Amino acid sequence: MLNLLKMDLYRLFRSSTTWIMLLVTVGMAVFGVSMTKYDASNMEQGADSMATEIGADVSDDGVNLNFGISATTLPEWATGDVDFADLVNTQVGSGLFLIVVSIFVTLFVCAEHKNGYIKNIAGQFPNRGVLIVSKAVAIGAQVLAMFLVLFVTMFVTGKICFGEKLVLNSVGKLFTVLGGQFVLHYAFAGVILCLGVLFRSSALSMTIGILISCKLTSLLYMLGNKFSLDLTRYALETNVTRYSVITDKKEILVMMLSAAVIFAVTIGTSIIVMQKRDVR
Repeated sequence: MLNLLKMDLYRLFRSSTTWIMLLVTVGMAVFGVSMTKYDASNMEQGADSMATEIGADVSDDGVNLNFGISATTLPEWATGDVDFADLVNTQVGSGLFLIVVSIFVTLFVCAEHKNGYIKNIAGQFPNRGVLIVSKAVAIGAQVLAMFLVLFVTMFVTGKICFGEKLVLNSVGKLFTVLGGQFVLHYAFAGVILCLGVLFRSSALSMTIGILISCKLTSLLYMLGNKFSLDLTRYALETNVTRYSVITDKKEILVMMLSAAVIFAVTIGTSIIVMQKRDVR
């Protein structure tokens, strides 16, 4: 198991797609913070906010649950200090980095089917479920690397854009933000892993992941509302956004527990499929 994990981590960090993912993360972080600065400057001058939401519709929590990607610029940032924890929360809560996870986790998982890696190595492990466990740990390292790069890039870009106005009021709040969003994004990576194992198609898995990231699933959740069932409380893509505004600890606990359940179900499903399917 340890040797398998070493091989997966070696493949991960030797792969060009991983480094491209990190570069894309840097670009998105720079773009997001820069647009926030532009939006705050417009608000300071009395202009309307430039932040837009595609298909905007908000829940009782004030969260956009419809199709699209959006980030919020807080009004107090126009003339006051910008709390770094809040800046990170609003940017990550936009759902933009779920798209990064969708694309690059899919490429990592599905690549082994194309190059024959899985066929060559599967016979060495009677319990092929360990292949999934190892892969889950590897994509966890991938998501963690993305968050570390995101953190550093946003801080540097924030200092350039906001200067002394960028402050860190609470280190604990920052780690709560990063920790909670990491859990949600890692659980989403588990979903993408499961899609890759089920379909063995990078195009299909990636497309489904991107559509989920853009909250196209809100159309399905509307059906649940007809039966007084609020599915948005448990869905990863909506919880990534809701986490940026929800402060109730019980609601946050529901988010984390639902993420853990979804991750366990998707990894368990992947293990079962890998065990029963002929490797080719």
